Amino acid sequence: MYLCGRFGRIRSFSTKFTGFVINYFYGIGYCVLGIVVAILCYFFTEDMFIVFLIISGIVGLLGIFWFSNEILVIIPEKYLLKVRIYKFIKIKDLISSSFAITLVVLMFCYQDSFLINDIIVICVTGCLVKLFKATSMKSILIFYCITSGFEIIAGIIIG
Repeated sequence: MYLCGRFGRIRSFSTKFTGFVINYFYGIGYCVLGIVVAILCYFFTEDMFIVFLIISGIVGLLGIFWFSNEILVIIPEKYLLKVRIYKFIKIKDLISSSFAITLVVLMFCYQDSFLINDIIVICVTGCLVKLFKATSMKSILIFYCITSGFEIIAGIIIG
């Protein structure tokens, strides 16, 4: 309950929403994108593995940076995290970027470490929650059913 209360006071959550509203078009787009990626992986197996490593590194880096930057907002101002070092770079940006770079490098060094991957997934998911907005439970349910159905069918075909 304490964490929910602290996260509820994050100032960036109370600003005007600038993300995307979830509807079923995104679910269909996700399925189409998944089919295109599956076809590309079928024909270019070795090349796509390298592309996926690069994409996962970039998404992980951006997700960790953004999420840790949002978390550092809850630290009181007396710790001087919001002091500008150079034009628009703050101390919290340096902390977030060093944390992000460290985790992504560890992800590439220890590819079988589920703990590092889980931390990265939590950060990226936290960013996606901030990026997308649900207008109703019906739209979430339709989106979830479309994407889960695609994931199940893809898992059956691959497995």
